[in-house]
Amino acid sequence: MTETVAPLDWVTRLADEVIAEAQERNPGEPIVCASGISPSGPIHLGNFRELITPHLVADEIKRRGIACEHILSWDDFDRFRRVPKNLAGVDDSWEQYIGMPLTAVPAPAGSPHASWADHFKAPLLEAMAATGIEVRQISQTEQYRAGVYRDQVLLAMRERL
Repeated sequence: MTETVAPLDWVTRLADEVIAEAQERNPGEPIVCASGISPSGPIHLGNFRELITPHLVADEIKRRGIACEHILSWDDFDRFRRVPKNLAGVDDSWEQYIGMPLTAVPAPAGSPHASWADHFKAPLLEAMAATGIEVRQISQTEQYRAGVYRDQVLLAMRERL
């Protein structure tokens, strides 16, 4: 009788599942592992988890000799929802930016970055460089401005109930 042995860790199990699903859906195509982060405030452990989980799975898939890419989608077109309290370089005057895309909101006073989004992306990018995490970055602001989603948005508007 043959006994089935479970993979040793969650990364191995997830990689097995992703590979099986990818072979069923898109045989022969490179596998894409994706994550998305909104640079709306200071980076926290949840942001890192969103990044590290697909990174580890993509690394395991690549280790097996299978083409795989990790894409990080910066949700920098998200709107600025509220002015944070107790954040250096920010005061009530930032209320005028509520509702604007994070890339259109100025960085906190004293920041070397041009926008709110860039200011809060920077620490995570530094951590990624320090830990060897490599991704293909996609800015949603750039995608929207380039019209990448135009046809899908028009279709959704035509088909809405």
